[in-house]
Amino acid sequence: MAEFGNDEIRITDGLIMHFCWENAHGIEGLNVEMQRKFSRHYNFIQEAFGAGVPAPDITRRHTTIGRMAGVDEAAAQSFCEQMGDEYILSLSNTTIAAHLKHAQAYTSPIIFKSTSTSDRQFMTLIEEGDRHGLLEQLLASLYLEGFDVDNANAFTGKFDGKTLVIDQFLVSHPDGVISDDLVARTNQRYHAISGASSVDAYFRENDEEMPRFPITNYSVKNYDELPYTVVVVKGKDQRGLALSLVHLLSQRGKNHSIEEASFTTYHGNSVSDTFLISYKGEKLSSAQIHGLERILEGKRER
Repeated sequence: MAEFGNDEIRITDGLIMHFCWENAHGIEGLNVEMQRKFSRHYNFIQEAFGAGVPAPDITRRHTTIGRMAGVDEAAAQSFCEQMGDEYILSLSNTTIAAHLKHAQAYTSPIIFKSTSTSDRQFMTLIEEGDRHGLLEQLLASLYLEGFDVDNANAFTGKFDGKTLVIDQFLVSHPDGVISDDLVARTNQRYHAISGASSVDAYFRENDEEMPRFPITNYSVKNYDELPYTVVVVKGKDQRGLALSLVHLLSQRGKNHSIEEASFTTYHGNSVSDTFLISYKGEKLSSAQIHGLERILEGKRER
């Protein structure tokens, strides 16, 4: 869990990809544009987590995708191109504190637009206190309000001694640019789903069907340098795929937690979603890994 800095937090959604390729091939293995972006984001993460933090420690904090599922350079390049410079989300401590205060009083949305243009729209959640099912509830809210999640990064950190969840989503919507009314409806939906006994129960009560799509490939592994089990799932891009995968993982029970998640769309219609998961705060056992592999195998495209 990261301890956020005192002056400014810089959350880099694309950073994972850059460290992935730095670890797998060395920075010289990147093309010139990727080298430039990697260098810039390395400086950002140094600012966020403290000057002089060695790269291996930073990498351990982030998901080292390159060692997990063979994410190819085209996927990394596509992620960077789609997210653009806007995937640098800068939030001052003052902004976060004010947002949390208002959100707790329900005088402002918990989910808000961090960027909204005709071709790049971000929805961001900042919430105090991590809990089981939060990511599933958030994705369900976005899904039911018509959003399609193209790329995302979700993780938990510490702010002023408190646990803080920050999830950022690059989204698209049939309405085009996200309106304030749509943001308000999404928050109302999120509060309603959060108050239900489960996401499944909410879907049943509202005659909605949970999206279920086949996957093309998967990997479940433990790594010595990472504190949690790494799950990577690949599939064809379809609206609701991220929700269906998180729903599957959430059904494993309250002792299973998604510590971090990254969703990536590339090659036009392919998806690679990565999760760091734990059981009671620890890596999954071999038996638990085999059990999850059996479930994922049952979802594989035939």
